[in-house]
Order: sequence, then structure tokens, then C-alpha cells
Amino acid sequence: MMRINRIHERSSFRLIVEGSLSGASVDELERCWLDVKRATPGDRISVELTAVNYIDDNGRRLLKCMFIEGAELRANGVMTRGIIEEIAGDADRRCECEDGAKRHESR
Repeated sequence: MMRINRIHERSSFRLIVEGSLSGASVDELERCWLDVKRATPGDRISVELTAVNYIDDNGRRLLKCMFIEGAELRANGVMTRGIIEEIAGDADRRCECEDGAKRHESR
């Protein structure tokens, strides 16, 4: 189960994610992210993963796409910080984005 809180502050938007980023939760976060991007073009978006306890492969792919598209990823847990560092250091900056959104089907 996952919960997403949206906080709009001046020219930035924070998505605070809690719980497990897996399965249908990945699609829900993607919809939320795209809604924010469309509603507030030009605003900086940060995704806070401080209360996330699990991220599956599709969740990682979405986070990578969000990062490539300009979202700031934040975390303080060892696991989530490691995933963010892996995403930020990935030399492969390709993302199969459709209208800014990654398709998460397993390859």
C-alpha cells in the first residue's frame, strides 16, 4: 500500500511518497506526477521517498524517468538513498517516455 501527499509551495511541488512503490502503486505515482506536471508547468517537482519501504523494478524505472525529466528525488533511508544514487549515477540517460511518462511493462 502507498500514499502520496501533494504539497504546492510557490513555484515548486512536493510529492511525498509513503509505503511500498510496487505494482499498481507505480502507476498511481506516475498519474500523480503527470497531473502535477500538466497543472503546474515550469514548477520544480521534488519526490520525497523518506517513508518508502520497498521499490520494485517498475518503481525504479519510473523514478529514473522522473529524474531524467527533471524531478528532484529525496530520501534519507539507506535503501532509498542507494537507489537514488544509482539512478543519478547511471550513464544511460535513456527513458522510454510517452508524453513524459515511462511505460513500465517488464521487458
